[in-house]
Amino acid sequence: MIGSLIARCKQHYGKIIILVLVVLALGGWLYHRTKNTSSVNVMPLATVKIAKVEEKSLTSQFATIGTVKALQGTELSSAVAGKIAKIYFKSGESVQQGQVLFTLENADLISTVKQDKAKYDYDEAQYQRYAKLIASGVVSRAALDLNKSTMEQTKAQLARDQALLDKTIITAPFSGTLGVMQASVGDYITEGKAIVTLEDNSTLYVDFYVPERISDLVVVGHRVVATSNQVKQYRWAGTIEALNPSMDSDNRTILVRAKIDTPDTHLIPGMYVDVSIATSELQPRLVIAQQAILYNPYGDSVYVYQNGVVQQRFITVGDRIDQNIVVLNGLQKNEAIVISGQQKLFNGMKVQLAKEN
Repeated sequence: MIGSLIARCKQHYGKIIILVLVVLALGGWLYHRTKNTSSVNVMPLATVKIAKVEEKSLTSQFATIGTVKALQGTELSSAVAGKIAKIYFKSGESVQQGQVLFTLENADLISTVKQDKAKYDYDEAQYQRYAKLIASGVVSRAALDLNKSTMEQTKAQLARDQALLDKTIITAPFSGTLGVMQASVGDYITEGKAIVTLEDNSTLYVDFYVPERISDLVVVGHRVVATSNQVKQYRWAGTIEALNPSMDSDNRTILVRAKIDTPDTHLIPGMYVDVSIATSELQPRLVIAQQAILYNPYGDSVYVYQNGVVQQRFITVGDRIDQNIVVLNGLQKNEAIVISGQQKLFNGMKVQLAKEN
């Protein structure tokens, strides 16, 4: 009896030990799985680039848009209709004032002018003979006057036909650079049809408007800076040369023209440029990179970096100077701000700095 009881207890203890071992093994498996899963779910830190808020001596700037103008520019056309007989230039080449550019068919006019010239020479000779004979009384004063009238009429006819002939010969009104020819030999062109553009780019100007509020600060001789919006950004300095004597009553602005100091081939008549004018003396100002700013309807802001954490801060911005923005309020000198990667940030977020190249 006692032996049988002992045997059954041993069997139960064996099952208990096996059960304990199974539970311990399952617990260990679950622990390692949870640990591995936790390590996988840890998000990597966002990588950002930072730059310090700088203080520079700058002037207040007024910025606007201007249009480039050439010293002279026109679209060449014919004053009369006709068929193009010959073209004497290539598109894009430079020409001199008075140089023949193209002619219309004019053989009939050339013949007419030659006839007019021959008739005029004859009538003039007749008049000169009558003028010599008038003193001797061989011819009357009335005959002399008639010859003079005939000569004057012939001269006028010659001048009229010569003018018509001249209109078939199109010349450059000033020295400059031609554009792309818009017609070919044999084309019939109508009166006034633009054939090619001619621009004198030896001197270039920028026309722009300034509002009434700063009109007293813009005077002849004031310096301006123009920058382009091409793939590469170019920069030109210039001087205000003229202002309209009256203000536009509709928008209260004044047209201003500045002469560019050293124009080059990147500055093209008709293109838009950004124009800036200094409106104050040099004074210390805080500036940050333009790409650091997050523009939103509820205010402009930046992310300030400190000890591996970023905080969003709202700022008040001023003038744009090249690729920098003047900060009027919200930042201090030498504070570090995020200039790249800020779109994925939020307040209090931990970040890591990008490695320097």
